Amino acid sequence: MAIPIGILASSIYKGPICSLAVIGVEFYPDNTAPSNVTGLATSNITGTSLRLTWNAATDNIGVTGYKIYNSAGTLLWDVGNVLLRDVTGLSQYTQQSYKVKAYDAAGNHSAAFSNTVTPTTLDATNPTDVSGTPTVTNLASTSLTLDWNASTDDHSGIAGYKIYNSAGTLLYTTTGTATSYNITGLTASTAYTLKVKAYDNSGNISTNFSGTANVTTTAASLSPPGPFTVSYPDGWSKKWSWSPVSGAVNYRTYSAITAIGAAQPSLGSFTLQYTSTLTSFQSNGYESDQRFWYFVRTWNGSIESGNSEIVYHDDYY
Repeated sequence: MAIPIGILASSIYKGPICSLAVIGVEFYPDNTAPSNVTGLATSNITGTSLRLTWNAATDNIGVTGYKIYNSAGTLLWDVGNVLLRDVTGLSQYTQQSYKVKAYDAAGNHSAAFSNTVTPTTLDATNPTDVSGTPTVTNLASTSLTLDWNASTDDHSGIAGYKIYNSAGTLLYTTTGTATSYNITGLTASTAYTLKVKAYDNSGNISTNFSGTANVTTTAASLSPPGPFTVSYPDGWSKKWSWSPVSGAVNYRTYSAITAIGAAQPSLGSFTLQYTSTLTSFQSNGYESDQRFWYFVRTWNGSIESGNSEIVYHDDYY
């Protein structure tokens, strides 16, 4: 009868030397593969490295080690009997693929691969700096358009731009690759400083700012008075009235005189007649046989609006 491995059939003593004889031992081959590896995962991902970890496999005798393959089944590493592998020397923003099998001392390998992981290394490179100094167009009292040179990014691509003031305070964030931004909600007659950085789809931001654009918004615009309502306070006078204009401190009335029936005079012929806080002006009859022309401008103490409509009053003898 065969005796399994490790059972001694007999021991014979022959003088001072003891020898051991093994009789009828049968060796049973190990044909049992380790269990499939589970729980393969990635962590500590950087631009050039990552960590692989997995759960331990089991075997009827014992797992000897693990082999890591790519998705095509090409062997990458035999890592021995450990449950992690730090992978280094990778390229930025590239997708990797890994799967694992366990093996035992008899050379049996897991029947199937573990789950496959496909991590992408990070983009760790900043976009290029925005070169030059941004330019300002469409400058108005409360808005402007800022234009700048395009940045480039080698990996994940430009996601947008960030606009700061000279102190480095973030003011606006754009999305997309457009290199122009319309800024609104500004204050009239106010100085602004603007500089730009790019950011990419991985959240990396340009190292340095662009040059700084220095700009002052234009003076606030005022609406002219109007439309006019006409009334006749007496038999020889004519009165024009209007609703208050937002931002007005007072109103300036300009006048010119021609003969009755003459064409409207040029704007250069009008002179300032008076300034008033009233929302009306009146032309009184002088029996002069002349035509009196008028227009009004809104005034806020430093800024004057454009002209109202031009009106006239004929005065007869």
